[in-house]
Amino acid sequence: MSENGTSTTRKNTSKTVKISQTFSSHSNSNSKDPKNRFFSQKARWGSVSHRHTDPEVWYASEYDPLRMGSIDGTGDILHDKALLRASKHQFDPNLDANIKSDPKITLFVGRIHLQTSQESVRQFFASYGPIAHIRLVRDIVTKVSKGYAFVEYHHRCDFERALEDAHHRLLDGRKLLVDYERSRLMPGWKPRRLGGGLGGRKESGQLRFGGREYPFKRPYFRAGRKGFLCIDSN
Repeated sequence: MSENGTSTTRKNTSKTVKISQTFSSHSNSNSKDPKNRFFSQKARWGSVSHRHTDPEVWYASEYDPLRMGSIDGTGDILHDKALLRASKHQFDPNLDANIKSDPKITLFVGRIHLQTSQESVRQFFASYGPIAHIRLVRDIVTKVSKGYAFVEYHHRCDFERALEDAHHRLLDGRKLLVDYERSRLMPGWKPRRLGGGLGGRKESGQLRFGGREYPFKRPYFRAGRKGFLCIDSN
């Protein structure tokens, strides 16, 4: 391999390791680091996992409905009925007989076009490595796609490469959301149907923060007529 090729490989490997560490449910919080001003109060930030590369963006290491509804992870009020429902329900993914894959090498793929077939999803993700199992989730009654799938790889390195590179790539005109499988790896996880989940749309008023699409972040403030207004940094 040429010198440039070796350099590119090392760079990609470094990025893969970083993305894997960032989104691993077993990543350690650096809340004890006195140099980090956002984690000086352990009681306030105890359930979030910080991304070391950006001091103003961090991710949840466990699912707490009380915190997932606020942009900075410090919410103390369940501000919508869905969050209240999530706080009351228990979720056990092991009760689903369809879940058989290894969660540590399984991707969650969301925002799939409803007309996209399972074979199309397979071909897309097979470009990153051999696939052990794939399941495009469909409605039990109508058999219509629900727009998300789970992709299990044979090898950890292929999983990490897809996790890093496939996020926001287009498949049948739709920008994919690619994440690790949180249902079996994230403590306290609640799916969207129980009022939990991550992400969402601003128009719905039910955004969930702390995930890959909408990470926790320090809010920005600006002066208004009635005091200070908190606005999204986006």
